[in-house]
Amino acid sequence: MAIRDRRLTVRGAFHGLIALLGWVLFVYWWHLVIPQVTGREAYAALIFIGAAFLVTVVVTLLWVSYNVGIFRRKGPRMALPDVSENRDADVLGRMIDQPVDGSLLEARIVVIAVEGDRKRIQPGGIA
Repeated sequence: MAIRDRRLTVRGAFHGLIALLGWVLFVYWWHLVIPQVTGREAYAALIFIGAAFLVTVVVTLLWVSYNVGIFRRKGPRMALPDVSENRDADVLGRMIDQPVDGSLLEARIVVIAVEGDRKRIQPGGIA
């Protein structure tokens, strides 16, 4: 495994500065809030934060487990899925009417209208 080059970049320094300023602002605001909060309110806030943390961890673990299960059943993705090139109908089965002259490629505005069981796509008006 190759070791990545860990040079400090302007972008990285800027992101670090923003993160540091965010934490300074966080601590400053808590410094303003703590004297106004009772012990009971602080306890309720800690319970809420702990519950939110626990729910986030459990949902994340369930999601990861679900995705690992898919990987075990299907294996790694080795190619893109096959996609139908049929553009005569949308996913809901509505027939699509569109110009074949390439005018949609040049249009700055495209109007899509659904009329009953048909979808009409055409170049639009003035921007």
